[in-house]
Amino acid sequence: MSTIDSSGNIHKGAGAPGAGRFDGRVNTPPTDGLAPNIPGSISALLRRRTELIAAGYAPATAGPSAGTVPRSTAGITTWWEEHFRRAEVNDHESYVQMPDDYNPGSSSGNALSGKRRTHRILYEGAGIALRMPSATAIRRFSAAQGHQTFDVPVEAEGQGGQVVSGYVRVTQEAPGKWSVDALGMPPHVAWKVSESVASVLEARRPSRALKDIGDLLQRRRERVARAGVQMTAADNSSWVSAMGYNAAAGEMVITLGTRTYGYRVSEQVFQRVKNSFSAGSAYNQLVKGSPRVEVDQCGVCGRWFNVMAGHTCMRHRAATGTVKPFNSRVRAHVLAAAGQRR
Repeated sequence: MSTIDSSGNIHKGAGAPGAGRFDGRVNTPPTDGLAPNIPGSISALLRRRTELIAAGYAPATAGPSAGTVPRSTAGITTWWEEHFRRAEVNDHESYVQMPDDYNPGSSSGNALSGKRRTHRILYEGAGIALRMPSATAIRRFSAAQGHQTFDVPVEAEGQGGQVVSGYVRVTQEAPGKWSVDALGMPPHVAWKVSESVASVLEARRPSRALKDIGDLLQRRRERVARAGVQMTAADNSSWVSAMGYNAAAGEMVITLGTRTYGYRVSEQVFQRVKNSFSAGSAYNQLVKGSPRVEVDQCGVCGRWFNVMAGHTCMRHRAATGTVKPFNSRVRAHVLAAAGQRR
């Protein structure tokens, strides 16, 4: 998962997929473009996928579109074929992939199952254009899966005209609240795509979501701020047992004895306390007396958050222990296509 701090820096997630831990910093490049520097041709994707699938695992990838653009419905077969080749493959456990035939009816069509393809819609605004399965279909599929985490194909175009194709991992945390993470995309692309998709899924009127959103970066910062902070144990004090810093909100959370407090301080102050010889002494000198914020701990994700600002979990549930039929169908389709092209 990636987070954006108050300076526009993106913190890249660490650990296992869906772990929800924030670690490390990557500066956001000053660009409006979206496309990462990854080959986008279907033949190149086929070669890579067959090599990795042979090992039993292939992560989801992202890269320049193989020829389609979000603002056009043309090339639907190419659109789906490219996404099949970019999908995650895992022989042991997997996140469900949203099928290419998820429709209320059962009429025949060109999906892998022979049914009609999933309805895709263009969502546009805030300097980005998305084409993905409709918000209605995604919400309905989430409910059908018991709100488990799953992967959704998406194509996005930025203000520079560059188009990126890939997947987002989505989880409905509560009514109107979604966690979304772009897979395999560099940070300056991932946060834009993730926030855009989340905004569409959370909106009462998805078709208007990106048109009415305003500043996309500010919205992302607010979301990250509401996610709160994961505390880490302090080993430089017998009085201070844990602390953490929410860079997006400019807030420090610290546990003194058995009570936890929140303060508005700079990140520099937090780092001085964290790296001091005595965290207790540094707290008294640098933090005590600073503006206070009321904090509480989420019983679901375990993060501490500003009560007045509210809280939104940014996490994904664990992958299922079985490989779903559609995932297996996609893998077989990719391998068959590779065999035909040799």
